[in-house]
Amino acid sequence: MGTAIAIAVVEKLQADGFTVAFIEPATPKQMLLEIAHQFDIPTQDLEGKSLTADKLKRAIATFLEENTAFLVVDDAHALNAEFRMWLKQLHKNGAPMLLLATDPPRKDVFINIPRIELKPLPEYAIREIMIEAAVERAIALKPSELSKLQERASGSPMLAARAVEEEYLAHIPHFRM
Repeated sequence: MGTAIAIAVVEKLQADGFTVAFIEPATPKQMLLEIAHQFDIPTQDLEGKSLTADKLKRAIATFLEENTAFLVVDDAHALNAEFRMWLKQLHKNGAPMLLLATDPPRKDVFINIPRIELKPLPEYAIREIMIEAAVERAIALKPSELSKLQERASGSPMLAARAVEEEYLAHIPHFRM
C-alpha cells in the first residue's frame, strides 16, 4: 500500500512522465522481481528459465544505466544489509532513488543518500486531512470527535487518515446472513 508520502512522490513522478518502480520490503528476490516487473524488464532468459537474483540485479542495473527511471523504496530501514549494499552500488552509478525510512541505520546506503527529516504536520493540516477523509466516507464528525481522533494522529497524515477510517469502520452496522 505505501505511505502517503511515497504514494504522492510516485504519482507525481509518473504524472511528469517518468518511469518509476515502487517497492516495499519483502524477500530480496520478490523485490527484484517487482522492480523488474515495474520496469518491464524480462525475468526469464531466452530458454524460459527464471533469472537468478544476481542476473535480475544486473538486468535492473543495466536498465537504470540506459534509462531515466526512479526507484522508490518505502520502509527502507527494514531492508536487509545485502539489498541495501546493492542499492548503494546503484546510487553510486547514478541511479535516482528515494528511500523512505523511519529511524534509518547510519550505515551503507543511508550514509550516501542525503537526508531530509520530516517534522510532524501542524494541527490545522492534520485536521484538514481528517475532514477530507470523513467527507470521502460521507461521515460527519463533531469538533470534539475530530479533536479526539487528532490526538491519535501525532502529526502523521497517514495516522490521521487511518484514525478516520477506524472511526468509520466502527460505526458500520454488522449484518448477519
